[in-house]
Amino acid sequence: MYKIVFNRIETYNGHRTEEVHEFPHRFNFKRKAVHYVRETMQSDFIREGYETELIAKGGIICFKSEIMAKGNRTIEFIIEVTKA
Repeated sequence: MYKIVFNRIETYNGHRTEEVHEFPHRFNFKRKAVHYVRETMQSDFIREGYETELIAKGGIICFKSEIMAKGNRTIEFIIEVTKA
């Protein structure tokens, strides 16, 4: 069984907020099928305007930076597919 864990880190005007969310469902994948989940998530985040990078052991990093009137805002997701 595998689970998907989202770590969301947002920085705005020097304040850093970090949240950890776990996808509520467990998945029974074969070991080789995990990369399909990463590729699907990666394409979704690219459509939303994020820069993405695959990391080892079933993970992906998604990063987006915005310049706003009141300051800079960065959002980073670290998504991991791990054994439950």
